[in-house]
Amino acid sequence: MPGFYQLRRGLLNSLFGEEMISTISELSDFLRTYHRVWTDSPGLDPEEVPSELPVPLHEFYCRLGGLTQIQESPENGHRIPLGTQDYIAPPDRIRRVDGLVEFLWENQDCFWVRTSATGDDPEVITNWLSELGDSENDQDAVCDSLIHFLITFGLQEAVLSSAYLLQPVKATVGELMGDAIPIWLNGLYVCGEPTHDFHYFPKSEVIAMNLSGDLWLGSNFSDPRELLPPGVGAHCIHQPAEQNAAPNP
Repeated sequence: MPGFYQLRRGLLNSLFGEEMISTISELSDFLRTYHRVWTDSPGLDPEEVPSELPVPLHEFYCRLGGLTQIQESPENGHRIPLGTQDYIAPPDRIRRVDGLVEFLWENQDCFWVRTSATGDDPEVITNWLSELGDSENDQDAVCDSLIHFLITFGLQEAVLSSAYLLQPVKATVGELMGDAIPIWLNGLYVCGEPTHDFHYFPKSEVIAMNLSGDLWLGSNFSDPRELLPPGVGAHCIHQPAEQNAAPNP
């Protein structure tokens, strides 16, 4: 019988082939596997999801909305799979503002994110550039695809909520030891320009995120320090311990 690594590699090949994640369905399949430490049923019944949502957001909640209902606590190290850095609302906390859907916030309320209440793939709007002083507008469209935005968000939170989270010192993905699969490149988020690249190491189940030039390594299953080349250190942001480990698989 093939080992779990071979099965996982087969899943990745069936998901991506030579392509990267490009749909909410593919994002869901990847995160369902990665977040199995939290639950094996991350979706919500469609009846629990408001019908008046744009198609990608409705699908996101149906496939992954159960993860929005996990509450941070000392037991999980105040990490939650869709809300460690930025926080996507559970369906019952979605706001309607000026005809738009407000569905996501920075964890200290530094910005909000809105989109159209309808549509197959509407643009994404935020006040972040205004908060930075980079725009004279109260709000700006920063991504012309909600699907694109949700992929960037989902992968970012997967890394930052991981049981192991490291920041290597002066290392690039290409210098890490292991076979990396690019799963999402030139990801747009709230700055209106590409800021996120993601690679996946299937053997160790490590996700590497390059965020505006800073490399982060996250995993729920193995210590990413095993990927570091000799002589390269890392800042450990958090790692499993009795008081902050993710739930057992």
